[in-house]
Amino acid sequence: MSALVYEFMENGSLDKYLFKEKQMIEWEKLHEIAIGMAKGIAYLQEECQERIIHYDVKPTNVLLDANFFPKVVDIELMKLFGRRRNTIMSSSKSLDWFPKHVWEKYKKSKLAKMTKTCGIEEKDKGKAEKMLVIALWCVQDSPEVRPPMSAIVKMLEGMDIMLPPKPFHYVYSLRTNTLKPLVTVVGSSFSSIKETNSYWYKESTPIMAKYEIQMATS
Repeated sequence: MSALVYEFMENGSLDKYLFKEKQMIEWEKLHEIAIGMAKGIAYLQEECQERIIHYDVKPTNVLLDANFFPKVVDIELMKLFGRRRNTIMSSSKSLDWFPKHVWEKYKKSKLAKMTKTCGIEEKDKGKAEKMLVIALWCVQDSPEVRPPMSAIVKMLEGMDIMLPPKPFHYVYSLRTNTLKPLVTVVGSSFSSIKETNSYWYKESTPIMAKYEIQMATS
């Protein structure tokens, strides 16, 4: 008989804080959890000696310790079952509707209204809108357009984000100029830029911009 043994995670899985009204969690803490999850997945995909693709990241597979620090679990099962397990659970009709809803709101510049409907307070609105834009990058149909998780971490931590193209049902090549002119989003405001070191974010932080600090180039 084989068993997987995990350390005790006092606060259980993330789903009970997202979907149960009696156990609410502050938005700032949710943002920290999102960054922690992104760092964990980036480690699995980009830093491990053997690359590990989870295939089934969802709230029930994210455990929270006493300080609400997240840990992504069920990895061993993903290595055993691989794509077959994930394919059975996937359905374009059931999974695409919410990203498409977000995209429609984004196109019509109504993300602020959407965050208000979700009960997000004014002080957290900027971060919430930014996370929605990051999510639109993550659901791009073309794998070449999706940012790596290390880029997602930087975007969540404060890098200015390029506005995403339409995620669904289009043909895209990185050899084209589809993403030009490039645009960034800071909180809920948008501004044009002339050049960047990334397709997904501008290589500067708000602090760097304030003091006119630039990254050294070779």
